[in-house]
Amino acid sequence: MNTTSRRRRNLPPPFRIPFLRFAIIFGSDAAIAAVSLWSAMLLRFDGRIEPAYMAVLPRYVALLIVSRLVATYLSRTHRWSFSYPGLQDAVRVAGAAIAGSCLFVVSAYLFRLLSPPRSVLALELLMSGAGMLAVRFGPRLGQVYWNRISLLRSGDVRRTLIVGAGAAGEM
Repeated sequence: MNTTSRRRRNLPPPFRIPFLRFAIIFGSDAAIAAVSLWSAMLLRFDGRIEPAYMAVLPRYVALLIVSRLVATYLSRTHRWSFSYPGLQDAVRVAGAAIAGSCLFVVSAYLFRLLSPPRSVLALELLMSGAGMLAVRFGPRLGQVYWNRISLLRSGDVRRTLIVGAGAAGEM
């Protein structure tokens, strides 16, 4: 059995089909972007968004979603395995979040929309990045902790002390 089929077997059923996996990732990124922008606007304006910004908010959301999806596609973070995410993957997701925000700012300028407040841009970037990382790393992190808890509860745990192994003992 090759590693690709072994990885797919460990995934939940919807994630085993590439088309559905891509749709779930793109859909979650779009939802995270929309909720993050809306939340950032509410935070910036203390719950009462000014009418000028409220009028352009639907266009902001559409532009941000398109920008995020383009950045996700170009950085290839939609091709996610969910089995073994690492630091390089986290850097790629963070880079995609930054690229999506930059693309959003440039496109808002090119479409001559009212410039969004800088605080909204910073808040949205942080919330979107955290949400995108949570969606991608959450399943693996949850699986690791669930397996540890299950193993501890079953009583099949055998504690081991490795003496003198140095850095090799950490593996």
